[in-house]
Amino acid sequence: MKNQPKVSLIVPVYNAEKWLPVSFRSFEGQTYSNTEWVLVDDGSIDGSAALCSKWCSVDSKKRRFVRKTNGGASSARNVGLDAATGDYVLFWDSDDEQDPKAIEKMVRGLPSANGVAVCAIRRVLSDGSWCDIFTCKYHVVEPDAAIGEWLGGGVSTGPYSKLVPRQLLIDNGIRFEEGVINEDVLWTAEVLAASSSVAFLGEPLYYYIAREGSVTGTFDSRVAIVFDNCRRLKHFVLELFPELEKDCAAYCARACWSVILSASRGENKKRYPNVYARAMVELAEREKDISRFCASPKDLVLRILVRMRLYGLLRK
Repeated sequence: MKNQPKVSLIVPVYNAEKWLPVSFRSFEGQTYSNTEWVLVDDGSIDGSAALCSKWCSVDSKKRRFVRKTNGGASSARNVGLDAATGDYVLFWDSDDEQDPKAIEKMVRGLPSANGVAVCAIRRVLSDGSWCDIFTCKYHVVEPDAAIGEWLGGGVSTGPYSKLVPRQLLIDNGIRFEEGVINEDVLWTAEVLAASSSVAFLGEPLYYYIAREGSVTGTFDSRVAIVFDNCRRLKHFVLELFPELEKDCAAYCARACWSVILSASRGENKKRYPNVYARAMVELAEREKDISRFCASPKDLVLRILVRMRLYGLLRK
């Protein structure tokens, strides 16, 4: 490929010693050559830092290693962005894998100089089975349509699926909110809104490896931020694209209903009573939207169980 733009791969690392060798092989197998790897160790207490340092020392011109005190994935990504020099950036995780042509195909699929390319995801389960999600035919849309597709569940929220112009992030002051979970929701909305156009490649180029104990699969007091993020997301989206009101309401209803269910189950209610109390308030306030957009027979039964406080019948 001629006139290759430089792509910075920003990888936050935290206690990933077990998975890094596999990730390094995936990185090294990429067919796209004009890359810059920025590995940010977020205060790991295992051997991750030593592995990263050794890997980066092999090619110091294309591989950079940054160490910092622990601050979470968002903080590490922001530090990596500050250190990056590429024309485009990709935020990959340290315990996943990628198609060998992932970068090459995403660069080739860019719709415009200030556009964003989004790939589909292959979700790999612990037993080795997998399923492809967010697949579609290649198409290019304007920012409002892109946000509409995302709110409708057709696009991954994860930053790892998006090739973004670095200058777009700088010019619009787009960074990851630190110290919270679910931070990539607002980041995704801001990126899609700021782009000139968005290309959905539809091909699963990023392999998300589901692992026990990941942040995505755990429940703790921080999940209450989902409720606040939904309010902020609604304000942000409707200010720019008021025609997406229904799409935004549906997205927020599904997100909040998921947290409400989790907060009502098993030990979560006992362990995090404040989250449960907040969830019940949100359920009352969002009853209309939840009834409208979470209306499957299963959801109807679950709402009855939550209302009747029959928590023992909820799946733990």
